[in-house]
Amino acid sequence: MDVKMSSESADRACGGADAPGGGRRRLAAQLFVGAVVMAGLWLVGRALWPPPAIPPAAPENLERLEPQLRDYIREKLAWAGQAPRSAERHGKLGLIYAANGLWKAARSEFLNVLRIDPRHALAKLYLAVSERELGDQDASLSHFQELVKEHPDFAPGFYRLGEALLQRGDLEGAEKAFERLVILAPDEWRGYAGLGEIRLRQGKIREAAGFLERALTKDPSAKPAHHLLGTAYQRLGRTNEALYEFRLARDNAAYPMEDAWSREAPLHMKRRQDIVDMANEYIRAGAPSKAVKILAEALKYDTNNVSLLTNLGVAYTRAGMPEEGLRYIRRALSLKPKHVPALLAAGQACLAKEDPDEAIRMAEQAAAAATNLVQPYILMANAWLAKTNDAEAIRALRKAAEASPSDGRLLLDIGDIQLWNLRQPREALASYRAALKRDPLLIPVYLRLAQLSLMSGKTNEALAQIRKARRFVPGDPALAEWERRLTRSGNQPPVTPEQGRAAQGSASHADHDKPRTP
Repeated sequence: MDVKMSSESADRACGGADAPGGGRRRLAAQLFVGAVVMAGLWLVGRALWPPPAIPPAAPENLERLEPQLRDYIREKLAWAGQAPRSAERHGKLGLIYAANGLWKAARSEFLNVLRIDPRHALAKLYLAVSERELGDQDASLSHFQELVKEHPDFAPGFYRLGEALLQRGDLEGAEKAFERLVILAPDEWRGYAGLGEIRLRQGKIREAAGFLERALTKDPSAKPAHHLLGTAYQRLGRTNEALYEFRLARDNAAYPMEDAWSREAPLHMKRRQDIVDMANEYIRAGAPSKAVKILAEALKYDTNNVSLLTNLGVAYTRAGMPEEGLRYIRRALSLKPKHVPALLAAGQACLAKEDPDEAIRMAEQAAAAATNLVQPYILMANAWLAKTNDAEAIRALRKAAEASPSDGRLLLDIGDIQLWNLRQPREALASYRAALKRDPLLIPVYLRLAQLSLMSGKTNEALAQIRKARRFVPGDPALAEWERRLTRSGNQPPVTPEQGRAAQGSASHADHDKPRTP
């Protein structure tokens, strides 16, 4: 007897639609074929209807720009003009304009990118930024809103939209944008800070503090978040902590969330002041060789610029080449003999090449040219410390303290020299107390007072000083460890975490606000 399989059974036996996995394989194959077809159609479309050839936009008054910037833009205009259908080149040119504050030309180039590639996320983002910089807030907001609809996973778009809506007072819209930002970029502090600011405006202060504390776990150096947290603590009655947060937010500078273009933008900054500022940032970041490179290039266009010469000298000194640094600084002083920044730079270079006597001479000239400045006396103090003359170093620091009567850190430096170099704990105690009168938020002073108490065997007094410090920074782990050890019998922190002479450069204040781990 012949047995025939039904068509359904045959399909199953052959791995048809109802066989396990069969439907998925068929669907995958169909999707693959569809993708290939679409790609082919796109290529055919590009061949038949290529993107428009758009000449690059030139900025107004090109010939009046600073020489280095003018030459750079001419070069990039020619480069972009070689490929007028390239969205990448139009975008790069727009970024160059934006990096140098040429916002009208930048807007034109970002529009050109979008004519070639309407879904270009960064071009839409920076078109919105350009509109904002040119004063059209409505157009800017509209572009941000379009951007997040077209690119729902583009985190910088939600950041910019949240900021724009917050500025408008649209708290509900801003909240949605920042919530999305937190999801897309959970390690980015700005999303949590945005939510914290919204809660502050809504009067939900405890919630605000929670968001802002979370923001600072992502980036402890985020000054805008410190300022907002200080405001929250103030409204919660946590006055000491609020004061300390405001201290950390000093010189509050807000920078937008990074994106691929913003990371590249500094490479295209060619205005003289921008170059000097960028060089100083490189030096602070421990990359003086980068500062040397950009300053040397700028100097080719303005060979007698005193600021460029001085800053290049500083960069060479920080890069370990003080002799080369002095060569440029002396040129600056030949052009402007009483230029205080050049005199100070010369003194630092002399210190670096172990010539403290010449450093003192430069510091004295700087002090004579600007009697109300602190820096010449700090340079002088460091030079005297290099000569192991502690008494003269203290005398110079006292002059600095007179010039800056609210700066407790200078008195802290004096106390450190008295304590560690001269072994004068009584005089050091007086200096530390005077420092606290000037600045009750100077956390290292409490640590020094605790150390002095421990030297005298007064553990309870040391513990009291640590607890005073913790009023300002209750969550600081180093202070918490100090308190833990002081409250445990037989396990005290070391009496002298800083052994030996006060180091040259003690007056730089680089870490005076950072509690030291016991």
